[in-house]
Amino acid sequence: MVKISMIMPVYNSEEYLGAAIQCVLNQTMKDFELILVDDGSTDRSGKICDEFAKMDSRVIVIHQKNGGICRARNRGLEAARGDYIAFMDNDDEIASTLFEDNLKLAILHDADVVKFGNNSILMRDQEVIHVDHCKYTQFKVVNAKELKDFYPEWRNYQLGGFVWNGLYRNHFLKSVHAAFNEGHKYGYEDVEFSMRIYDKMKTLVVNPNIYYFWKQKLSHSTSLKVNTDKLRSIEYVIPIETELLQRLGANKSYVDFCTGWWFKAFLRELFALNCNLNLEEKILLLKSFKNKFGQIRQSNYSPHDIRLYVFLYNLDMFLLLGGVRKCVTVLLGKENGLLRKILYSDNRNREMGC
Repeated sequence: MVKISMIMPVYNSEEYLGAAIQCVLNQTMKDFELILVDDGSTDRSGKICDEFAKMDSRVIVIHQKNGGICRARNRGLEAARGDYIAFMDNDDEIASTLFEDNLKLAILHDADVVKFGNNSILMRDQEVIHVDHCKYTQFKVVNAKELKDFYPEWRNYQLGGFVWNGLYRNHFLKSVHAAFNEGHKYGYEDVEFSMRIYDKMKTLVVNPNIYYFWKQKLSHSTSLKVNTDKLRSIEYVIPIETELLQRLGANKSYVDFCTGWWFKAFLRELFALNCNLNLEEKILLLKSFKNKFGQIRQSNYSPHDIRLYVFLYNLDMFLLLGGVRKCVTVLLGKENGLLRKILYSDNRNREMGC
């Protein structure tokens, strides 16, 4: 066995793929395999994968018919021989010491999962528009008994929002039958994957250092696209998180906060500027959401904007809801520090309670 299996789904990314592969091959730790799953690319991506495999025996290429990122990752999981698993998207980059540094932590603490920081880089062509540093505040080792109390931190700092910001013990993933839900087409598949394994971990290590560079390209990234598949994915994860919180013993008010938070995410996608649905279609989707989930209870953990959205939703004021969401989006887009403080200062670091 090798120490680490890096799984990289590949689809029509010929412009960026070479750089992504090369930064994996440049790792300071050499005992790894790179599994490239070509998901039916129609450009030169598949050929690029084969060319790297000819040059480096650590590169393994799997060609398959197009089935989406979840199927590609699942195929990679089936093939992986490493003690630990890592994930990477085909247009991102990683620090040269990612494998070495985080594997040391995994071995030292006998961890099922190691999470590390990332930079979220918004780009237009080759121009960097904005960079967010996404990381936890300190180094931390969390054991199984501490997972319940740590969950709000896990959630607030998006530690479970992605799979490429971590190392995962291969045996652990197999023991809990971890896999990606292939019903997800655009987004939130990482969230569901993380929720399904969260309360099964025996030891979690959180490394605050940044190793992953997530490049969201306006012309390329699926994370920036809005469609009904993305909205459907949000609907998938709501009951999964509710079940997880019940297993963790979270109080009802925190569960209600999480449901309201997901409703806000649903609104954000539905009323995004690049959403091409008309108003009638948006209202129908809001009604469908309510048919599935019913009333959302107000939570004292929720900031004021979520409370407002939930209030209007519960009264079936869908048309007004859309207008309010757009107004908040515009105001937050401007550098209005007071409004940001009012909307987002509440309850960020509260614990779940019993």
